[in-house]
Amino acid sequence: MIKRLDLILNGKGGVGKSFFAVNFVQYLKDKNILHTAYDCDNENSTLKRFHGEAVEFMDLSQPRALDAMFRAFEKTDLVVVDCRAASTEVFFDYFDLIDLRGTLKILSAALTLVIPVNHEADSIDQLQRIEKRLTDACSYVVLRNAVHDDTLPFMTSPSSASTCERIWG
Repeated sequence: MIKRLDLILNGKGGVGKSFFAVNFVQYLKDKNILHTAYDCDNENSTLKRFHGEAVEFMDLSQPRALDAMFRAFEKTDLVVVDCRAASTEVFFDYFDLIDLRGTLKILSAALTLVIPVNHEADSIDQLQRIEKRLTDACSYVVLRNAVHDDTLPFMTSPSSASTCERIWG
């Protein structure tokens, strides 16, 4: 099995990152799927609150704290990270520092970005920024959070449609 790093990421707050993370980690536990989970939100720590000792905290104020994601592959093939809002640049900088593509290749690992989006244009703007920066370095799972509205009117804009076409093919 290939090792997989799942980052639940969107620089916008309130889109459902932690909601998804809590439920995804519960699913993994229910199915007895070995994994390591990290919570990066020093203000809210929802994942850590719900899953306690099963989740490690990753302090993004420490420059090499993100190394823990890759060290976790020594004990498991699946690493899940609940990223806090406004942390996208921290991850981008770190990926540049470690040469993301090269590191994934050496570790025989793949990166999947799970990106919740909601009815606010900011959430899709974050998706566009992420896709523009990482392009094909990872796989994408885009989750539509329809809790406030079941329509996504911003998806009709040409730039949003173009981003979704590149991601989904």
